[in-house]
Amino acid sequence: MHGESNSPVRGPAKTRRIDLGLGVLQTLSAPGACWSCEEIAAWCGCSAQAVSAVEHRALGKLRRELERRGILEGLQHSFPGIQASNADARGTSKYAVRKGGL
Repeated sequence: MHGESNSPVRGPAKTRRIDLGLGVLQTLSAPGACWSCEEIAAWCGCSAQAVSAVEHRALGKLRRELERRGILEGLQHSFPGIQASNADARGTSKYAVRKGGL
């Protein structure tokens, strides 16, 4: 599937293809299995950079939601690998995770 010339580059069709690839990968994976961005990309028919971008956006959403609920501060005390970084262009806080952190 990866690298097909008729694969959509953007939009809802690409999103559906990635969702389908992730669903198949999750169904076939053993519990706790870890996959690299390159391996996920091969299943989803996209680039490793696209997978990394999706992961980055998802982690940002999670961090903002944890911050909104007041949970992030407690996690920072429990997991010292989480640290605040500068606000992004929209003024929302970003959090960096050092290797070994959450």
